[in-house]
This record gives sequence, C-alpha cells and structure tokens, in this order.
Amino acid sequence: MKITVLSKNNALLHRVKVTLLGARDNDQVELVNRSASHLDLDMPDIANANLLILDGSEEEAPDWVNIEKFNLQHPHSSTILICAERIEQILVQAMRVGVRDALYLAELEDRLIEVVERARSRQAAFEGALRGGKVYSFIPSKGGSGVKWTPVSRQ
Repeated sequence: MKITVLSKNNALLHRVKVTLLGARDNDQVELVNRSASHLDLDMPDIANANLLILDGSEEEAPDWVNIEKFNLQHPHSSTILICAERIEQILVQAMRVGVRDALYLAELEDRLIEVVERARSRQAAFEGALRGGKVYSFIPSKGGSGVKWTPVSRQ
C-alpha cells in the first residue's frame, strides 16, 4: 500500500515514519514536507496514494476543497487527519469532506497502525468488489408498459 504523509513539521514526519516502519509491512511510505493547506492533487505522490495522512495541527486550516476532490476522485483511498487537539469544528468539517479517521498527536503512535490496517482492509474490500461481480438482466417475454431490467450482483 502506498502511504503519503503531508506535513511541514519534520518531527511529525519522523514520528509517523518510525511508527509505520516499525509495523514491518511492505508499505511504500512517502514523506512530503508540505503544508496540507495548499494541497496539489496533481503531485504524483498525492495522486497515487492509497492512504493520505494530513497534518491538521498547523495554524492554517487544511485545504478542505481539495481534500474533498481527492476523496471523490479516489474512492478506493482513505484520508487521515492528524490534529493537535479535539476541536469539534475541524472534526465536523473533516467528516464532511470524507476524511476517514482523525488522530490526535498524543495518541499517534498508539493508534496509527490500527487506522492503517482499517484503511488496508477497506482497500482490499473495494478491490474485491470490483473483481467478482456479474450483472444479469431479465426481460419479460410479454409486452407491458415497458421493459424492466433487474440487475443482480452475484459472486
């Protein structure tokens, strides 16, 4: 899984990297020293991410519009916001734009692996749903007011 971490805080980038590499998974971790308040969706590190981790503990508010665009353009990906404290406004806004999880700095090392595993299982479920489905349609033999189609997903 490709994980991209955006933060201007080098100490936070290091904490996240050490935590993720300590899990011993075969994840590709990209650290981007950049603010989440100016999200560039065309950057290859961001556009190809399966998991996007954003630093929301900065003074500037995250780029909510582009975060929402990312989540809509990449429904298979997950987004995590790291917050300095529990501010209800930020959490509600994050929920509105499709952020999957919010972590607080104090619990980063304890919960990050759990959240990454949840994103991994979500991605696996999404990929599995695309592979096995079949669509059948049934058309009545007698006329009527119109043709009715009944799609059925069967695995």
